[in-house]
Amino acid sequence: MARNKASDPERFFLIYRELCRAWKIYLKEHFSKAATPHAGFRTLHLCFYIFRHPECSLREVAEIAGLSAGAASALVDALCDSG
Repeated sequence: MARNKASDPERFFLIYRELCRAWKIYLKEHFSKAATPHAGFRTLHLCFYIFRHPECSLREVAEIAGLSAGAASALVDALCDSG
């Protein structure tokens, strides 16, 4: 049975990495440090951080997000549950 190229994990992560790179450039160009981005942007930023630093601790995630440890834990659980 032939493998579907769209479901190839290596291809997926190459595309995901390129998307994250483009997203990071977009955010730098369109949002100042003083601006408070939409919660979805913060969630994508956290996903990107965790992707780039898979060994990071929950404490680091909480600090990056500006959340308490409990709120960061709930956010990570929700992201894992949603796939």
